[in-house]
Amino acid sequence: MKYLILFLITFNVYANIKVEIENTKNGRKYGAVFNSQMELDLWKSKNIANNSWGKPDRWIKKELEQTCPTTYRVINEGTEDEYTECFYPVEYTIIETDISAQVQAEQSKRDACQVLEVKLKTPADLTLAEMNSYLRCR
Repeated sequence: MKYLILFLITFNVYANIKVEIENTKNGRKYGAVFNSQMELDLWKSKNIANNSWGKPDRWIKKELEQTCPTTYRVINEGTEDEYTECFYPVEYTIIETDISAQVQAEQSKRDACQVLEVKLKTPADLTLAEMNSYLRCR
């Protein structure tokens, strides 16, 4: 039972995650690949705090001639301090993709190619199918 718990913890910690960010205002794209969700979350929080990809959701006080793009709210309604704030949505999108299966498949292919390279040292033991597989590795 202890081994199963350890395996599950290890499996969750070491996931391969690809993240793609696009600034919807200027079209700039950013991306990275991480070995764990914790690394990704730390990286995202630092970049969001620094506005690295664009501005976050925000409310901005409306100027006299300005029109609000979509949503607005009235502050201190009915008083002489009344003003309107416009809502501006986040300027970027974040897409996270779990690429663990892809990374594992690539590693399995590399491992199979290494086995064939070892067998290639004794070509008499190599079958025609193995030789074709070895050539595909190159």
